[in-house]
Amino acid sequence: MSTEVPAQAATAVPNAATTTSAASAKTTEAPASTTKTTTASTSHTNAQPHADPARATSTSAATATETARPRNAELNTSQGTEIYDWSRHTFVTPTKHITTAHDVTLFAKSRTHDQLMAFIRCLNDSVLMIPTTTTKCTVSPAAQAVLDLLDELSRWADEIEPLKEQCRFGNKAFRIWHEKLKQTAAALHRAFLPATLQNAVIELVPYFTESFGNETRIDYGTGHELAFLAWLYVLVATGFFGPADYRAIVLRVFIRYLDVVRKLQQRYKLEPAGSHGVWGLDDYQFLPFIWGAAQLVDHPNLDPGSVLSPALVSRNCQDYLYFACIKYITDHKKAPFHEHSPDLYNISATVSWRKVNVGMQRKYEIDVMTKFPVVQHFLFGSVLPWVS
Repeated sequence: MSTEVPAQAATAVPNAATTTSAASAKTTEAPASTTKTTTASTSHTNAQPHADPARATSTSAATATETARPRNAELNTSQGTEIYDWSRHTFVTPTKHITTAHDVTLFAKSRTHDQLMAFIRCLNDSVLMIPTTTTKCTVSPAAQAVLDLLDELSRWADEIEPLKEQCRFGNKAFRIWHEKLKQTAAALHRAFLPATLQNAVIELVPYFTESFGNETRIDYGTGHELAFLAWLYVLVATGFFGPADYRAIVLRVFIRYLDVVRKLQQRYKLEPAGSHGVWGLDDYQFLPFIWGAAQLVDHPNLDPGSVLSPALVSRNCQDYLYFACIKYITDHKKAPFHEHSPDLYNISATVSWRKVNVGMQRKYEIDVMTKFPVVQHFLFGSVLPWVS
């Protein structure tokens, strides 16, 4: 059972240079977020769920503030604004720059960090109170091209059989799959990008190949998920996607990506990269919990505590990404929920989905965007540059 409200004004594209969509279809957009502040104190207990997702792994009090948009994070798409010509842009091969704790501090204060967080919020706004099964989600030619690309990668996983070896993690057949990805990624990008963005292949491909796990360690984690977010960001910033595509990016493209990486995780036994163990939201993902909570804001029948009911989870997993994530976890972990996922169990005590949504965004900044083991692998290029 799902509920949805009509979408409203379009959300601005988060980028420093003005652009237009190369291939997007018309659809309505979710309203932009407003500034909200929540304060919560935290402590761990298995007896009582904890109410603050932003600090569910901390023992100190915290104030989580959601700003509508960081400075310089919006793109003016109004009539009469000069359009940036990306066909003349000098794209570069993105590279790593974070090697010390000080670099993490610089990154946390950088415009690139702010742009990525603004992008997460823009996508978040596009699915506020919108179920996954909504009919109000137009798949443009651009979105369909990316869906076809992800389907191709999924077929490769079907064709490349796991090697017959006894191992808990890390089936080496994943290296065969990943090598095929690296060998064909440039050609795959040239096939769906318009002529004006062919020179962007050099910058897009490294983000894309990084999005599906590490072939040496045979692992996958939130850093790879972040690389996919960066890939989507570059496609938006350069005009391949427009604001009208935001909802489809979350409800169609990202969910298809989730299907692919979960197939890889299961088929090739990818090890969780940088997992927090039982105190992590999920062994591999984070973003679907943010956007999944956005879908449930102001839901008349479901509250955060509903995730503790297996029947409600099963009934609503097709309509809501958050419930789909909970079902995936409980299907693959057999211990009681409060034991294998104490963080999510504690978050179920939060008073509203809106607080969960705001807290999840803050938690993402803490657990992903400012964690050295994660961001040390992040790639910086011309669209998402390193601190000058």
